[in-house]
Amino acid sequence: MDTVIIVVLIGLLLVSVFYQMMPYRALPNAPEKFTIMPKYQARCASQISDQEIDGYLQSLGFQQVSREGSRVRYVRGKLLGDISIRLLRIHVEVERITASEVIVKLKAGWLVIFDTGDHAKFLTALVEHMRSNETVT
Repeated sequence: MDTVIIVVLIGLLLVSVFYQMMPYRALPNAPEKFTIMPKYQARCASQISDQEIDGYLQSLGFQQVSREGSRVRYVRGKLLGDISIRLLRIHVEVERITASEVIVKLKAGWLVIFDTGDHAKFLTALVEHMRSNETVT
C-alpha cells in the first residue's frame, strides 16, 4: 500500500514539473471543448495603461505577486478545493512589449490535467478587455 502511494505521489510530482516546464500555447481562436494541460498566451494591442490593467485584475480578485521590469505576475484562488475557474488558483503574467502591445500568459497555479475550455475563455475575456479602450473606475 505504501508503495502505491509513493508511486502516485512521484507521478503527480513528475506531471507537475512537466506542466511547469512546458511552453505556453497560443490562445486558440475558438475555445476548445477539451484540452490537456491548459497553459496559454496571447499577444494583443492594448491602449489601457498598466495601472488600469492592474486595477482590472484586482477587481477580478488577483493580487500582484512580483514585478520584474515590464513583466508583472498576478495570482488568485486556492490550490485545493473547487475546480471552477472562479476558484482555482490561476497565475496571470502581463508583459508590456511596447506602449501599445502586451503579452498575457495564463496557467494553473499547480496542475490542471485537463480543461473544458474555461482557461481559454477566461484569457480571451481578459485580452478583449485589454484591447478595448475601456478604463476601470
